[in-house]
Amino acid sequence: QRQNGQSLSRRTSDFRNFCEDIMGEVSMSAEEQTALANLLDEMQMKDTLTTFNRIVERCFTDCVDSFMGKSLSSKEGVCINKCFEKFMKYSARAGQRFAELQFNTPPQQ
Repeated sequence: QRQNGQSLSRRTSDFRNFCEDIMGEVSMSAEEQTALANLLDEMQMKDTLTTFNRIVERCFTDCVDSFMGKSLSSKEGVCINKCFEKFMKYSARAGQRFAELQFNTPPQQ
């Protein structure tokens, strides 16, 4: 399920780049360009919120064991911080690797 979220993010980014390329090469009115840019912004926002919600759910499920108090135990807090930190490092590395692959791939004709 995590792969789906990450691949969705990558697909959204790829689609955004594709559309921006098209916007530069196809004659579109300013109104059409604005509408497309707004659509892409909306898609990116939905993708960001979906990813955020998944990581919150994942870390909460993995780390929160007890509902006996109104605040997290120190163990739960440490777990959540580590979980989120791992996610951020993984996301940064995956993005970096994707950019490397994209940069090193010769353009297709």
